[in-house]
Amino acid sequence: MVNSIAALLSDVQMQVRLKEKTDLMHREIDSKREFVDKLHHVFEEFDQNGNGAISWTEFELALQDPRMHAFLTAMELEISDAHGLFQVLDTDQAGSIEYEEFILGCLRLRGGAKSMDMVKLQMGQEAMRHNLGKLLNDLQDLVQGVGGPPSSPKRPRRPHAAECEAEDGKQKCTSNNYSELYSWRSSSLTVEQRAVTGSELAMIRDTVDRACVEEGWHEARSGKKLWPEQVNLYDFAYHHILPSTLPPPPQGALLTGLVPPQNAQDLQLVAGMEVIQFDLAHSEGLPSGQGYVLEVYSADSSQQAEEADWLTDEDIEIGQARPLRVRVQITKGRFSTLGGLRIAGADWDPPSRVLVRGSLSYKELLSATPHTPQWYCSHWWGEAVFDFVDCCDEHQRLRQLDPALTTYWVCGYANRQHELSHDLGEEAQSSAFHSALELSHGVLLILDNTAKPFSRIWCDYELYFTITEGTKELDIVTKPFVLEGAREPSVELLSKSPMPGESSVAQSKREANFPVSLLAQGVLARLEDGEASVPEDKAKILYNMSGNRSLDSQEGQECLRRNLEKANNSLNSSLALLAWPQAMHRGLLLNFAQSEEDQGRLELPAVLAAEEGMRCLELSLAHFTESCKDKDLELLAQGLPPNLEELSLSFEGCDKITDVGLKALAQKLSPGLQKLYLDFVGCLLLTDAGLVSLARHLPAGVKELQLHFAGCSRVGSPGATALKQQLPAGLLSFKASFKGTGVNRNFFNLQSFRSFNS
Repeated sequence: MVNSIAALLSDVQMQVRLKEKTDLMHREIDSKREFVDKLHHVFEEFDQNGNGAISWTEFELALQDPRMHAFLTAMELEISDAHGLFQVLDTDQAGSIEYEEFILGCLRLRGGAKSMDMVKLQMGQEAMRHNLGKLLNDLQDLVQGVGGPPSSPKRPRRPHAAECEAEDGKQKCTSNNYSELYSWRSSSLTVEQRAVTGSELAMIRDTVDRACVEEGWHEARSGKKLWPEQVNLYDFAYHHILPSTLPPPPQGALLTGLVPPQNAQDLQLVAGMEVIQFDLAHSEGLPSGQGYVLEVYSADSSQQAEEADWLTDEDIEIGQARPLRVRVQITKGRFSTLGGLRIAGADWDPPSRVLVRGSLSYKELLSATPHTPQWYCSHWWGEAVFDFVDCCDEHQRLRQLDPALTTYWVCGYANRQHELSHDLGEEAQSSAFHSALELSHGVLLILDNTAKPFSRIWCDYELYFTITEGTKELDIVTKPFVLEGAREPSVELLSKSPMPGESSVAQSKREANFPVSLLAQGVLARLEDGEASVPEDKAKILYNMSGNRSLDSQEGQECLRRNLEKANNSLNSSLALLAWPQAMHRGLLLNFAQSEEDQGRLELPAVLAAEEGMRCLELSLAHFTESCKDKDLELLAQGLPPNLEELSLSFEGCDKITDVGLKALAQKLSPGLQKLYLDFVGCLLLTDAGLVSLARHLPAGVKELQLHFAGCSRVGSPGATALKQQLPAGLLSFKASFKGTGVNRNFFNLQSFRSFNS
């Protein structure tokens, strides 16, 4: 009895201690939550222009506020070392403090000067480790480059299965049977439901890695040996997708309308005989199709009735003259009506038709789970599969996406390659491409090292649709070319808008290494010049661009000309705008070229100004402190499209800009503007004269206006007074920051500014 009571009391004590511990944890969480809420409000106070990042100018201005003094003192931080505090909070050394950096930094620093000293020490160690790593990589590059000049792409050699024996005789390289990953299944997924997840793309990469080595793949056109890193989608389709997605025996593919050659009239075709077809345009390569006979049917075959629903009237008519039909199982590539066959050593004429029924897309082989597209991949099949997947991986990382849940629509995996006519439809707007594009949240344009997608008419059409549709995200990603001896490249991404949790300043830093010269081909692209693997595809797109009018009529041709001009201007100008920040930084605005031969061909201001259909323009040149100058504002002013209704420009921290540049910009503002956002925070050389000029040239129709001149110490009451007097009569919304100027206050609405007495 006593033992039972003791045990009960012990259990009660344990429960009480557990509850006290839980309550303590909740109080600590609540305390931190309250602290984070305070930090959120403090960040908004620091961020004068509301762009999601605190610049050094904004940080200095905030520290002049007594409320900030009180807050930092409560954190036991010594604000006499303001620059040191800024560096500690700016963990990526981008020159600005992002929201997450600010919150996490303040949480780390909570506790006083000792905490700050520890964080500084950690940052110093991290910087030293980074510099040592960079030095080591540079030394490795130098050593590898001693053998001679770089001449070929860096492709790490992977061992063939036969080369996996180690010196001690133990097997070091093991390979599983990749075919076990897939099993044939019937599927009713519509083409819009055949997007692949990031995890499924990883499975594809794994399949290429193993199958290429195990089966000894060769490039179809040249016959050259392939390593996994070299395999592109053409190769993958030839060796794996096409054979895998064909219905298994006994169905296969049906070759109709065959006639035995004169020198083999008595040849008896039997199951198991090899059948190959050569591509006459690439005779030095592998057969375009390869397989073996499953079954042979003649005109009086009992199987003819069963196949009646496969055959058209034309097939039946041809069959009366050429009665032989052969069912084959494909082992490589595909069969078509374009090349002669070789069966049992004899040369045969091409079949009249190649019929396949019940095939799958590669996505359906991977998974029967329906996935609608979140991202539509616009790309060229010649891009290496490994590079393609690496680009998608980096896209997921930057956008903070879960690979298991993120879906990409990739035509090579979504379309049933043996029955393309069913998926492509009769018109461009009824095609699988268009349907998937409409459903997607955004487009991921994947560029190879030659920017080949810009010369493909489907890719140009996809970009045109994305740009004119207006609501979809557009991300452009590439994995740059690497020379022998150089380090493996990082994937670079250029985006229309910042990534989640990213400010425009951080976006500029992230995009600094993007090879913008790749966009030159896109800025020059003309839809009518685009290539198509299937000529009918180009005809479909041009017919769609003509407003579905006959291209044989004068009306159809004129409509096509107008629509193509509009489409080309829209495509070219949008890509010019994406390239603008880095082109300006590198001094290429008037000489934007893809190669030395292209010098002087492209002037980005002229390309942008030609776009009469652009209504909204947003561009950040923030913190290009050394490269953004008056001449760059003048070029931007020249390039502003004439019919803009919304304009948002940021020049925060560009301290080389003077009144000359601001006046040039003000004079070119579109008269139809309704929304205007201009950010000149920290532009120290601007004066009242520049603000007066801006006020004088404000378009009369502006209804929403935001102007940020915080930290511009030479701006004062004369400029603010001129602005107040020149405000458009129909203005409905107004916000301006003048902290750190002669006015030294911010205005959050129109009434407060109009009642301001200078």
